[in-house]
Amino acid sequence: MINYDFTGLPERGTLIRTLILQAILDAIDGRTYLEIGVDGCENFNAVKAKRKLGVDVHLDFLSKNPFEKFLQKKKLQLRKERFFEQASDIFFQTQRSLFEKYKIDVAFVDGFHTF
Repeated sequence: MINYDFTGLPERGTLIRTLILQAILDAIDGRTYLEIGVDGCENFNAVKAKRKLGVDVHLDFLSKNPFEKFLQKKKLQLRKERFFEQASDIFFQTQRSLFEKYKIDVAFVDGFHTF
């Protein structure tokens, strides 16, 4: 059971979304977080989990330079964060081994970036 007082917080926005996701992760002692539609990574970066997976068609926060982009991705992997620059349906088709290897404890799906 999640025992967290959400009264007085804004109804929408990154803050409330992040607090709710973090409360759920903490309540279930979650280790793996998946976010579909990371956009600018505001929410993704704020959520704390042992392992985080992010999916978006456009990872605009990564460098356009292929070598710098490679280095950025390696650095993120060291922090146990992996990003997949692809549509979510392609992600679920091509990354099945991730779901065999890791149990996804909490997933946030906002592929159209509306929340």
